[in-house]
Amino acid sequence: MKNDTKYQITAAKNRFILKKSLSIVLLAVLVFMAACQPTPEENIVVGKSDVEQAIIDKTIDEQGSDVLEGNASAVAEGDRLVWQDQYLGSEGIFVLNIDANVYIPDVGAYTVVRIKPVSFTEEHLKKVVDLFFGDRPIYNGDVPSTKEELEAAIVSAKLRKSTEQDGMRMSDDYIKKLEQDYLNAPDHVELELIEPQWIKTSAGKEVSIMAQSNKSGYDRITGGVNGESNLSMTKHNATYTLTADLVNQPHGVAMSIDDAEAVAANVLCQLGLTNMHMAGAFTGSEFNFNEMSQLEYNDNNQCYVLCFTRVIDGIPLTYVRQSDGETDSEEPVYAPSIPKECITFFINDSGVIKFEWCNPYEEIETISENIALLSFEEIQAIFMKHMIMRGDEIAKYYGKGKYEVISDVINVYKVTLGMMVIAEKNKPSSYICIPVWDFFVTTHREYKEDPFNGVPRRPRVAYSILTINAIDGSIINRNLGY
Repeated sequence: MKNDTKYQITAAKNRFILKKSLSIVLLAVLVFMAACQPTPEENIVVGKSDVEQAIIDKTIDEQGSDVLEGNASAVAEGDRLVWQDQYLGSEGIFVLNIDANVYIPDVGAYTVVRIKPVSFTEEHLKKVVDLFFGDRPIYNGDVPSTKEELEAAIVSAKLRKSTEQDGMRMSDDYIKKLEQDYLNAPDHVELELIEPQWIKTSAGKEVSIMAQSNKSGYDRITGGVNGESNLSMTKHNATYTLTADLVNQPHGVAMSIDDAEAVAANVLCQLGLTNMHMAGAFTGSEFNFNEMSQLEYNDNNQCYVLCFTRVIDGIPLTYVRQSDGETDSEEPVYAPSIPKECITFFINDSGVIKFEWCNPYEEIETISENIALLSFEEIQAIFMKHMIMRGDEIAKYYGKGKYEVISDVINVYKVTLGMMVIAEKNKPSSYICIPVWDFFVTTHREYKEDPFNGVPRRPRVAYSILTINAIDGSIINRNLGY
């Protein structure tokens, strides 16, 4: 399978664009891979039919699908494809604005592969420890709370419970447990030198270690394998979270997006991960909890947040952070969550301040090397039909009264054709990667009696309002994986 990816990303705006000329991109990919060398009408959606047989039936021998053939609505503007359209609901409440860059992989064929999640091993842990801790002494990270720390937690819990808004969410049992822990807590803690390794638990295995930071405090590596797998590093108690699409330079950061991507690429090389693609660039903000344990953001102290996903035969898995739980399936809505592979970097001028590696995959076999896809024109028609129905349903559901919707605006800014992992029916822990279309949006809804009307709110980030199976046009629920 190919590990190269033939894309270019305008990361400063987090919008993918299709290039007519790919020579520069290919050169960049070759340089990246070289630098890493020294370091070691049939539905195929789950629950509808036999997945594998349906894929085989859709496999074609001729040249790969041209999803843009005969399409006049996706217009080339310079070096990118743009789809522009608008729909106004009959009552003027629902507005669908489409001004989207269309992201389509430049590959000769679209494939379908079977994958399986891989648990983190001692080798994975060693690579991460060597990379981020070096030869510093390593201590047990499971450090009990001191009396001073628990006393502060008790004060905060009681203050939060005393407020009318949060009182129902802070139980007396939780406060009593804190008070009981306080009685047995030490005044100070002696750190224990250990060898880094996974520790078996009743549910799986975990690790929690730390090393003295160059600054005050400790750098920490934590991880767990229990259904899903995660392994992360946080430097000197850095508290940052992803808050917005990357539109402008993060506050408090001087380095460019290209420099930040180079830092992340270097880490991936040292971990031996050469088949990952930067699927999203975002802004992260520092956060903390006030004396009432309420979350507060410091947007004056920010960082880059770069998300990397696996590349399957030249097509990356699409990074989606939030999505609507919609599907065509008539089966029960419960399903085990599908582990989602992603590597996320939080980067500022000091380098990587936070690293998250979740749910590594292993490609098992190729089911189809050349699957037939619906045209983009057919996908557009499915999307428009679904969104119009959605607008009508919103108006009916909320009706009149205090929760009456007076404005429901959806702005589509990006459309991507990428890969997604779906569940395979009757085969627990068996997953298939298929091509899908995602429609990324911003939304704004106001109600008749809402004190927050007109108040700026943090938008959803990497929010796909609809995921459509590129093979058969069915709607996929990303929350369920089919």
